[in-house]
Amino acid sequence: MKSTFSVLFYIRKNEVRKDGKCGIMVRITVDGEIKQFSSKLDVDPEQWDTPKGKVAGKTQEVILTNKALDGIKAAIISHYKVLCQ
Repeated sequence: MKSTFSVLFYIRKNEVRKDGKCGIMVRITVDGEIKQFSSKLDVDPEQWDTPKGKVAGKTQEVILTNKALDGIKAAIISHYKVLCQ
């Protein structure tokens, strides 16, 4: 039996902090069941690229944030593959 699985990153635009940044959230969907949690990463809402689910730009902070998001996604996919076996 094959299941559906996806990992999505999004920001909470309705909860902007005093420093002007929003938290990046992670949403995991397996067979229509959704679980979400904070990635503990922050981003300026103006820099967030919604379709890509990443931060847009070329600064060192942006590169580090995107690498951290890639690491989170890779870890989630790895755990999912282990659970499926």
